[in-house]
Amino acid sequence: MRNNKGNRWEKHFNDYSVIDLETCGLFGEDRNRIIELSAIKVRDGLVIDEFSSLVNPKRPIPSAVIAITGIDNTMVVGAPKAEDVLNAFLDFLGDDIIVGYNINTFDYNIIYDLSELLYNRVFSNDFVDIYYAARRAICDVDNHKLTTICEKFNVDYSGAHRALKDCYLTKAAYDKIFETYGEKAFDGQVHSVDGQSGTSRREPRYSEETQQLRELQKVLFQIIEDGIVSEDEVAMLVEWMEFNSHLRGNYPFDRVYDVLEKVLEDGIVDEDELRMLLDKFTEFTSPVKTTCDDVNDIKDKHFVLTGEFSYGTRSAVSEYIVSKGGIVDDQVKKCTQFVVIGSLGSQAWKNGVYGSKIKKAMELKDKGQDIELVAEEDFFKK
Repeated sequence: MRNNKGNRWEKHFNDYSVIDLETCGLFGEDRNRIIELSAIKVRDGLVIDEFSSLVNPKRPIPSAVIAITGIDNTMVVGAPKAEDVLNAFLDFLGDDIIVGYNINTFDYNIIYDLSELLYNRVFSNDFVDIYYAARRAICDVDNHKLTTICEKFNVDYSGAHRALKDCYLTKAAYDKIFETYGEKAFDGQVHSVDGQSGTSRREPRYSEETQQLRELQKVLFQIIEDGIVSEDEVAMLVEWMEFNSHLRGNYPFDRVYDVLEKVLEDGIVDEDELRMLLDKFTEFTSPVKTTCDDVNDIKDKHFVLTGEFSYGTRSAVSEYIVSKGGIVDDQVKKCTQFVVIGSLGSQAWKNGVYGSKIKKAMELKDKGQDIELVAEEDFFKK
């Protein structure tokens, strides 16, 4: 848990600092090996200062990274190490709002982790991740990479994938999105590190583990909402999964982890695998769906009920099942054969949390138990 990580704002500011960094890779230990670190300071919408430095990662730069960034080993051999330059970078940022592109799960977290590791210093600046605004506002693009957004707005992105250049491209995207779509590109809310909105005061309280699983659901929803899974999104998700590996043993974390592990085992993510991930992520985010046509034979079958029912109270549904010879249990267990889900759902489901009964049912189903999730409308359709 990154304690005191700054809040994510959904707003256009005039005074802020833009950050970008390049690393040795997107996954594992390579992710925290910075090779370039840059920022620009903006006041009243104008750039007034720059910070940029190559960084010696203390290991060879992978050839794939050299091909993307143009930064090779000869360029960083005499550069300062992260421990020698990061403090100056943090001082440059001061207390500014931080603006970046897809920084919520990458750049920001790397800076947070390294500043804590190297200096025991907490990086807690509030920030704006333009990626969310781009996805909310822009629908007529193939993907939401920074270069794609710049191309849409006729911004010259030659020289992209160098940190300082990407800072300027990020500022251009920030301004163009605001100029074109206005405040509707931003939801106007402040999102705390656990994903809950700062303007909402009526959301239920969840355990830390449930909050993190809820955040995973939101990440998956954001990935699939445009019907495309990109390599950048896979990288973002891998980073999130690695940081939250303590969630192993929970649905849908294990399902997501297993499918990502299979896709990444050869180090290449091809188009077929991206399409497969879209199908799987869609399945994982919609566990409340019928997995069988109907339940014709109720007698001697074990049922568990969850949610609110159009048919009537949960007691009324239970009485109906018992009248047909079925057995209604309070909790999902090894003998459970059907979980019937009320069509009205619940307040928790509206917030992306599917409840302990559905979660337990999906975990048992993954382990091979013959258990089905049945929507109320299908249960009563016969």
